[in-house]
Amino acid sequence: MFSEFQSQYITLSHIGEGTFSEVLKCKNISTGKTFAVKKLRKQFKHFSEVKGLPEVFVLEKLPSHPNVLPMLEYVFDSQDKKLYMIFELMDMSLYDLIHARKRCLPEARVKHIVYQLLMGVDHLHKNGIFHRDIKPENILIKKSVVKLADLGSIRGTRSQQPYTEYISTRWYRAPECILTAGNYGPKMDIWACGCVFFELLTSKPIFPGANEIDQLTKIHQVVGTPSPRVVTKLRHNKSRVGDIKFSPYPSVNLAVILPFTSDGGRELLKRMLVYDPDMRISSCRLVEHRYFGDIRLAETATDGYVCAHRTKQLSSTSSALNFLLQKNTKPKPPV
Repeated sequence: MFSEFQSQYITLSHIGEGTFSEVLKCKNISTGKTFAVKKLRKQFKHFSEVKGLPEVFVLEKLPSHPNVLPMLEYVFDSQDKKLYMIFELMDMSLYDLIHARKRCLPEARVKHIVYQLLMGVDHLHKNGIFHRDIKPENILIKKSVVKLADLGSIRGTRSQQPYTEYISTRWYRAPECILTAGNYGPKMDIWACGCVFFELLTSKPIFPGANEIDQLTKIHQVVGTPSPRVVTKLRHNKSRVGDIKFSPYPSVNLAVILPFTSDGGRELLKRMLVYDPDMRISSCRLVEHRYFGDIRLAETATDGYVCAHRTKQLSSTSSALNFLLQKNTKPKPPV
């Protein structure tokens, strides 16, 4: 006897997997169309548990945006007690794109990719949520369209701190995520986007730390050791660093490590990788940055993309998302 999911979809292949889920390529039996299906590893006792998942709630309520991967439907299989989330099948992830090439991507193409990524991030932030796990594997591309995927780690921008300490993948983890006991916010997404920006330009990660101490060292070697003011602020925010003394490093001139990148690109990256999250540029200012002026001008002239999607935010949606995320996410105590 077929289960609910098996009666609707045929699994064709395995695409990938993570700690909490696996992704399958499946064909809808009725339509013959193929989709990406995220199968959660967790077993659910009742359907009501599924409805309470932040990822499911947000994907159902979040206004659509061309740079955020929408959930098309989901199937709760009462036989295996698993949740299957149905998504558009994209061509590849940015990780695949980077590693499939022998040469670095041209900056013009990188600019278009990063702009779309930031548009997706800005859409989340304006609707009261932040991603918390931005990395090349979670950014998908189909033809020339980029979509931010995997909202399994989202939190509300007004939900209560502290958050889970070890959430984002280490190489893309902002300093405040490493140094404080869960005291971080949406600006962590901006740092991660900066790391992705550099990786697209060079085909190499900017901060490939082997562990947390090595991660901090690699960050300091590029952006410089934080000032006493920033260190004091971090310690005030229930810091995990204690009285550790950081080796002094000056900030590196980005022209040295990005010699073939434009001045505008380097200036933008520098603002994304500011150590102090309070001084780091926001998503709304990023998408309005002059570096992307040519893209905005071209899109406005062709199809009004910018005007159509930049303001797609509902205050009621934002409030509802934050209410649910506050209600259903209990912060873990500091380790």
